[in-house]
Amino acid sequence: MSTPPTSGIPTIPLTASNDPSSTPDDPPLPMALTTSILLTSLPPDAAAALAVATAPPPPNDKVTIRFQSIGNAPMLKRKVFRISSGAKFGKVVAFLRKQLGMDEGGVAGEGLWCYVNQSFAPGLDTEVGELWKCFKTDDQLVVSYCKSVAFG
Repeated sequence: MSTPPTSGIPTIPLTASNDPSSTPDDPPLPMALTTSILLTSLPPDAAAALAVATAPPPPNDKVTIRFQSIGNAPMLKRKVFRISSGAKFGKVVAFLRKQLGMDEGGVAGEGLWCYVNQSFAPGLDTEVGELWKCFKTDDQLVVSYCKSVAFG
């Protein structure tokens, strides 16, 4: 068994206390601090946080959405609404079009661009609860909207 070259790189001794495959009789092996250590399991607090983060939201929960106009888009009288977390983002866009009067008497095919946190346009089939969970600000999903392309 060869030892890894150290060449001035700080090392830590690999002992039975931090190597599950070693026996008490094995001599410590130097290991460079730049060496990656593979975790066989997550610490309890990280595992619990990961379980909470990946758990799907219940379909009857509601999330808060704040609409924010950009450019020449008309402003809404009421900016904050609640919607089911299981709803798709396409439903949010359809609701916004209805609130802006774009479906009734508006120009056919008039565009409406929606962005989350003024940075990206999610797919219409994305669940609102997932967007809220990942991109919420002060427990609200901020959806900016405009009538022309605003970002990228």
